[in-house]
Amino acid sequence: PAMAHWNTAQLAQCLLPLIDADRDVALPLAQASVDRFDALFRDRWAARLGAKLGFDGAHVEGSDEADVRLTLGQRLLGLLEAGDADFTLGFRALRDRDAFDRCFADASARERQDWWDDRAAALDAAGIAVGAARDNAAAANPVIIPRNHQVERMIEAARIGDLEPLHALQRVLADPWTDPWTDGGDRDRQAYAAAPAPDERVERTFCGT
Repeated sequence: PAMAHWNTAQLAQCLLPLIDADRDVALPLAQASVDRFDALFRDRWAARLGAKLGFDGAHVEGSDEADVRLTLGQRLLGLLEAGDADFTLGFRALRDRDAFDRCFADASARERQDWWDDRAAALDAAGIAVGAARDNAAAANPVIIPRNHQVERMIEAARIGDLEPLHALQRVLADPWTDPWTDGGDRDRQAYAAAPAPDERVERTFCGT
């Protein structure tokens, strides 16, 4: 957020001549817009993160519910990191408690239970039924994303003239929502949905890739 805020301020600086020919007039107008960034970001982040947790995705600017969603989201991110769990599959697994637990190689069962119970209580307080929360989370969390190791494999193949990995990735990304394990069992799609093995992890990426 801090980097995005800074970028917004630099953009506003560039736009000053278009806002008003008089810098003394343009500057406070631009500053007023830039000053709205933090609240707007927090509102959109709470809405987006809330949708991934199973809430309805509505904007909750300035409300206690925004704090609840952000706190739950940050706690989950901490659990996923501490448990060496895949973030994409971890969020996707919110539809089912057993699937959620299977995502973790190592994390406190007590902490997971506490988080799950707190999320259930927050969803109930927001008037969101279990089935609706499951549907909301499924709609906000794709099971297939362009993972770094798959993109790296595609680039390496393209360098020697083999475009099939590119086309294969395009095909599976055309439908990122269908679960390849539970919706018919598609082995080809499972390879793209799975987290990278330790030796497949790409830990350095560059602009443009």
